[in-house]
Amino acid sequence: MSSEYDDFLAGVLRGYVRLVTGQLGFRPERGYVQATTAYLELDGRLPGFPDREVALLWDDRGGWAAAVETHIGEDLILQAWFGAKSFPGRGRWPGGRVRC
Repeated sequence: MSSEYDDFLAGVLRGYVRLVTGQLGFRPERGYVQATTAYLELDGRLPGFPDREVALLWDDRGGWAAAVETHIGEDLILQAWFGAKSFPGRGRWPGGRVRC
C-alpha cells in the first residue's frame, strides 16, 4: 500500500474510533491508530483485574476486542471479542462495565 493510502485509511479509522468511543462514553487516555489497527488505553479497570489497565482494540480482521494489560513483553489478556460488524455497547463489557 502507498503511504497516501495508509494515511487515508488511518484517517477514516480515526473517525470511526472517535464515533465508537463517544458512543461508549469513554475517553482514551493513550493509544494509536494506524491504517488497519487501533489500540486505545482506557481510564478504568475490569472486575477481577484491579491492578491492570484495560484497552479497547480494533483490527481489520477481527474487529473490536477488550483486553487487559500485562507486563512488558507479554501478550494482552483478551477479555471479550465483539467482532467486526458491531462495536461494544455499554452493557457488553465482560463482567459488566469498566469501572472508572
